[in-house]
Amino acid sequence: MGDETLYPPRCCRLEMPWDSVRFVIQAELAAAFEAKREELGTRNRVYCHDPACASFIGRARIVSDVATCPACQKQTCVNCKSSTHAGDCAADTGLQMTLALARQQGWKRRSECRAVVELNTVCNHIT
Repeated sequence: MGDETLYPPRCCRLEMPWDSVRFVIQAELAAAFEAKREELGTRNRVYCHDPACASFIGRARIVSDVATCPACQKQTCVNCKSSTHAGDCAADTGLQMTLALARQQGWKRRSECRAVVELNTVCNHIT
C-alpha cells in the first residue's frame, strides 16, 4: 500500500480480483487495504487543504466542487485544492472557458443564481 506503482495487486502481470484474495490475507491487512482502495483507485484525488490533516476525501464527500474532510470537517475546493472560497474558482478551466465564450457572445450572468443567459429578443426574454 506504500508503493502506488504496485496498485492494483497483480500476479503474472494480471490484476488479482480483490474478492478472490481478501480472504487469504490477514484481517488487519485486508481492512487497511479496503480503506485505501478508493484512494489508490482515484485519479484526481482530493485531500484536505489543511496540512495538519491532509486526509483523503472520497467521492461520497464531494458536492458541487466542494469536498468536506471526513476527519476534520474542513472544506476544500475540488478544482484548486485550497480552502473553499466565494465566487468562481480560477483553476476551473471548464468554467473559465465557458465564461470567455459568454463574454465573446455578449451573454451575461444573473446575479441571483450566477447562470449564464442571453438576450434572445428585444423583449428581455431570457434563455
